[in-house]
Amino acid sequence: MKRYNNRKSRIGFLLKTSGVGQKPQTYRRQIKSRVLDLIEANTAQEYYIKVTYGKDLVNEGEYTNKKDLLFALNAFTEKPLLDYISSGGW
Repeated sequence: MKRYNNRKSRIGFLLKTSGVGQKPQTYRRQIKSRVLDLIEANTAQEYYIKVTYGKDLVNEGEYTNKKDLLFALNAFTEKPLLDYISSGGW
């Protein structure tokens, strides 16, 4: 895949939170640190995260605690995976 400009392709993050007695919230971000800040500040009991790397390239999952959510987020954004995707190997 030839890139016609120097802009780096961005990753899209979708975070949905919900819990007992809480209104469901949906957040869309393109910066991992912003998503981490949202996770740390949130007190929800159920989380859904979707990481979009490009057209038809997605990792997603549902989690019931922050520890599992953070582990998945780090796995979805590890450097070897991102390098493999950006090199066109996918």
